[in-house]
Amino acid sequence: MSQYNEANQIMIFKYQILSDLNLIVEYFKGEFEYKDMFDCKKIEIMDNNWRDHYHILADIRKAKITLTNHDLVNLHQYLENHQEINAKRKSAILTELPHQVVYGTLLIGHNDIQHSLIQPEVFSTLKAALSWLDIDKNENERITNILSLLSKEID
Repeated sequence: MSQYNEANQIMIFKYQILSDLNLIVEYFKGEFEYKDMFDCKKIEIMDNNWRDHYHILADIRKAKITLTNHDLVNLHQYLENHQEINAKRKSAILTELPHQVVYGTLLIGHNDIQHSLIQPEVFSTLKAALSWLDIDKNENERITNILSLLSKEID
């Protein structure tokens, strides 16, 4: 498990890599801009257990993410120039508020245009997200517990 805390801002990013499930569970809380999201991913990629083909479950239910069309272009240009991280995988975005759904929808729509190998989808329930990620339903409680652990405030 790792975390990212930006000084002078209330934003938290934590993740846990579940190698046995080929899954990275991410938790975001606070206000994030494109630069912040990019910094979080850079930290994650540096983890020795990170693999480019692992699916992602990103819980953004407690986050507000500001992402412009220009940011999306930059993101996809980065992926095009760094094929080592543009592996075929699924990314389930767990949301609960309309503005979070918009973030996910922007990624999906722009992803189709840019032909990225990463397949993002938006979900309002963990059960649906895990089903789409092809994670056995018996793992639901384990992942719920991991998300609960990741959501604990940093002392």
